[in-house]
Order: sequence, then structure tokens, then C-alpha cells
Amino acid sequence: MELRENGIFKYKYGLSACQVEVTGIYSVENKKIKFKNDIEFTDKYLKSERDSLIKSDSTFIGIGMPIYPDLILTEWKIKKNSIKPISEIDCGCIIEKEKHKKR
Repeated sequence: MELRENGIFKYKYGLSACQVEVTGIYSVENKKIKFKNDIEFTDKYLKSERDSLIKSDSTFIGIGMPIYPDLILTEWKIKKNSIKPISEIDCGCIIEKEKHKKR
């Protein structure tokens, strides 16, 4: 996780073929940090893009959709020099030390 002073974050994770980099904005309140993904990393946006492809070309029916972690769904707390998820991270593809959900 990379946090910039201007309120922008970059979250990278990967395991085998599952490699993702998500960007967005963050804010800090009461020793907790909240994240909001950029629009292109949200399910709503990805579904609308897929639906547009299907409308323009029916051969796209059944096309898969990438799954990005929606970091707004995870609670995070600030430690001395780090941040830590309080709840599971909804990443959809890996399980790591009981902190990642698998869809």
C-alpha cells in the first residue's frame, strides 16, 4: 500500500496469476483510515462497461469481469508506522492469513 500526502493511494497485491493494482483516494479520521477506489475499479463501472460491449457485439456474452478489492468495504486502523485491516479484504481471488475473502 502506497499512501501519498495528497490523499491518493495505490494498493498492489498479487499471488501467482492474480496481480492487481488499485488506485483511489483516502482520508484519516480518529486513527482510522478510509479508502475509496477510483471509479474504474468498482463493480458498477465494470458491469456497465461489460454491458456496453455486449450491446455493441453479442460475441461478448459470457465475458468474464475482473474482480478488484473494494477497499471502502474494509476497515483499517493506523499503527505506528503502518496501517492494518481490521476486517477482511474483499479481493475475490486469494485467501491470505484469514484476511482475504474469496468469492
